[in-house]
Amino acid sequence: MHDYAAVLVPLAAVWIFGVLTPGPNFFATMHMAARYGRGAALATVAGIGVGTAFWALAGFLGIKALFTAVPVAALAIKLVGAAYLVWMGYKMWQSAAQAADTEIVAAGRAFRFGLLTNLANAKTAAFAASLFAVALPPDASWALVSAAFFTIVGMSVLWYGLCGVVGSRGAVMTAYRRAQKWLMRVAGTVFVGFGLKLALDR
Repeated sequence: MHDYAAVLVPLAAVWIFGVLTPGPNFFATMHMAARYGRGAALATVAGIGVGTAFWALAGFLGIKALFTAVPVAALAIKLVGAAYLVWMGYKMWQSAAQAADTEIVAAGRAFRFGLLTNLANAKTAAFAASLFAVALPPDASWALVSAAFFTIVGMSVLWYGLCGVVGSRGAVMTAYRRAQKWLMRVAGTVFVGFGLKLALDR
């Protein structure tokens, strides 16, 4: 019988550092929170949660081995993800001058934005795959695997959910709208930067 704490505590400690490091998920959540409000932010977080669940499951099933055996698969995922992030950055620049206070975003659109932003980040796939390979013993029970899975997904949803709630507060939204044009351009630049960095990383 495995010692759950001996597996889950180190896994959670490593994962939380990855989650707390600002990346596409964080900027996507804060962008939707400040621009569209709490509902859109939480729908975005739901999408991020589903994407995280997908990568965690892929990590358990051995996506790292697939990437090693078929390098072109890893390259294809990386380039498609990079292209999506660059495209989203471009769209943010395009919409920078639009008025935020008259806009309402559908929950489905916000969910897709969070999901695709998460899936586009190939580094999340590599991180989840490596973490599962190292943290979980080869003979791990389904109960232990499930506990590790829900630990990773739960931590991600809780953190980005908190970011979404804080980012959608009235004072934050008011400040965002005052500087909307420039903040949208900063957000767009950040997404383009993430995309280019992902494409150029080896």
